[in-house]
Order: sequence, then C-alpha cells, then structure tokens
Amino acid sequence: MTLSHLNHFAPFERAAASHENQLTRALLIVLRSCPMAHQAWLGLVAPSYKLHQLGKPDFATQRQRVLAAEMNSAEGEAIPGISVLLAPDAAQVSAPVEPSDRQQVLDGIITYGTDLVVVIENKVTWNAVTVQPHQI
Repeated sequence: MTLSHLNHFAPFERAAASHENQLTRALLIVLRSCPMAHQAWLGLVAPSYKLHQLGKPDFATQRQRVLAAEMNSAEGEAIPGISVLLAPDAAQVSAPVEPSDRQQVLDGIITYGTDLVVVIENKVTWNAVTVQPHQI
C-alpha cells in the first residue's frame, strides 16, 4: 500500500483498531499531517537530521521493498537509512542493519528524497523478540 491508503477514512478493514498495522498507519498520518510532530519524532529517531533540511517525505505502509521501484538514485550511490522499532518495551539496539532474504513486509517507510530513508517496525506486545529492525 502506498500514500493513497494513508487517510483518516480508509482503515485496514480486516485488522482490529489495536493491530500494529493500524498503529503504524496512524503514526504515518500524524507525521504527514503535522510537521511539528514529524520534527519531534525525527528528533527522537534521527537527532542529527532536521525535517526542513531533508527532501520532501514520501510515506508508505505494508511494502516489501525499502525503496520504491521508481526511486532514482545514481548507480552505487548509498542512501542513509535508519531502522526504527516501535514497541512498548523497545530498547535501543546498536546492531548494524544487514541484508536478509526473508519475505518481509515492512510496516512503514518514510523516504526523504535521497537524503534519508526510515524503516519502521511496529510491535504492540511486550517482550516481542525480533530481528526485523536490523535484518532488512
């Protein structure tokens, strides 16, 4: 699903209101709708970045690829990325992000042009053990 699904009136119909996909969708709506909230959140997950200095954000949810197929970056040019785990008891993990061959569906992705990409994994249960945030 892409930006077109990020509105107040089209929830994921088959998921309960407390489902992690609904919460990710709500987060992305708030970030898209309120630049002050977006900057406050960005200050928590990527303190060295300022929203006004980044490219225009593009929001996606429930997508397999980190970057959209139409994303234009020079061959071999890296885009800085951050992987964020949102959970009731999430601890900061310093593990480097590494490639994975698992069949993933990423909860949320925010791409700021070629300046930065933030991948979001959302867990709503306590003690959710996951390697998803660093194996993308």
